[in-house]
Amino acid sequence: MKPRLPESALPERLLRRLERIEGVVFDVDGCLMLADQPGGHGGSALAGAAGLVAALRRAGRRVVVFTNASDRPPAEVAASLRAAGLPFEAADVLTPSVVAAEVVRQRYGEAPVLAFGGSGLLEVLAAGGVR
Repeated sequence: MKPRLPESALPERLLRRLERIEGVVFDVDGCLMLADQPGGHGGSALAGAAGLVAALRRAGRRVVVFTNASDRPPAEVAASLRAAGLPFEAADVLTPSVVAAEVVRQRYGEAPVLAFGGSGLLEVLAAGGVR
């Protein structure tokens, strides 16, 4: 059984809904961070964001983030989040490139692909096992 969420952290209605879930996906831009660049780069965490992430994790929920910042690898996005006080690692960051790597690997296996993009795409494809 999952630990209960702390009563003071969230409204009761949300607590009841969260009791049934295993994990939470947050959008970075506008939900956890305010920044001029995608992926929270150079921005600041919204008030309460770090506390909410910590409360969810203490309650045994997996917390990941999604951003459309495909120009940057997940490790760079995670570094920007940590610089703003949000404790995320590269494995906690989903981007369209991360999803694309998974889909391409599932559909085409070991077959080589021709990819056009910067490090946010090429590094992620390589790390995802795409040739």
